[in-house]
Amino acid sequence: MRYTLLLLLLSLFILFNLYGCEFKGKEISNDSQNNLVTSKAWQPKPIALRIYPSTRFVVKDKTQILEARVELFDEMGDSIKGSGIYAFELLEAVGPTSGGAGSKLYAWNIDLTTLQAQEKYYDPIARSYFFPLEMHESKVAQQGGVLHVVYTPVVGRRLDTQQPILP
Repeated sequence: MRYTLLLLLLSLFILFNLYGCEFKGKEISNDSQNNLVTSKAWQPKPIALRIYPSTRFVVKDKTQILEARVELFDEMGDSIKGSGIYAFELLEAVGPTSGGAGSKLYAWNIDLTTLQAQEKYYDPIARSYFFPLEMHESKVAQQGGVLHVVYTPVVGRRLDTQQPILP
């Protein structure tokens, strides 16, 4: 009898606890997920562009190459990847300090809108993009120049910067 009474009390206790345990929050529906996407939630996006100071002219297999490293930054100042098109122009250096830019010597366009292109050009160690830009004349590398980079993202505003590249 005691055993039956104890079993009955235990069963009632478990039953009342299970009945009281119900989810009290809102269920997540597809509509609420869509609202997150269209809300004003902060989303990282590139807002600044920088050419690494280590950008330089090199010769590999008798080919003159401009090794350009470029980094994108978000609003917090952190490095970020970005899908878009990079346009590079090597301009003639004007003035003794190579601060001014003259006529266009070379131009390259690189499309980074695919995963394969991102994998090819992004360097996860330096957290920047590495672009080996081939040139036909070694004379340009001996004189130096000004590298102008324009990044046009798939979505967002266009970014550009320039930097003197010493010989």
